[in-house]
Amino acid sequence: GPGIPRAERGAVMQRFYRAEQTRHIAGSGLGLSVVCAVMRVHDFRLTIEDATPGTRVTVECWPHTLA
Repeated sequence: GPGIPRAERGAVMQRFYRAEQTRHIAGSGLGLSVVCAVMRVHDFRLTIEDATPGTRVTVECWPHTLA
């Protein structure tokens, strides 16, 4: 995809947010907000970084030790 600008990375995790550069593409703006909600429930970590081009979204499961 076109990537997520650094200034919008927090906003894309909110429900119904559509970045200006992707409003012409079909969608509801719920995808990443649902993922973030699941991440919070399980205490997982999600990071968004540049992939040049595009964006890399990393999911870290169980970032804390289970012991």
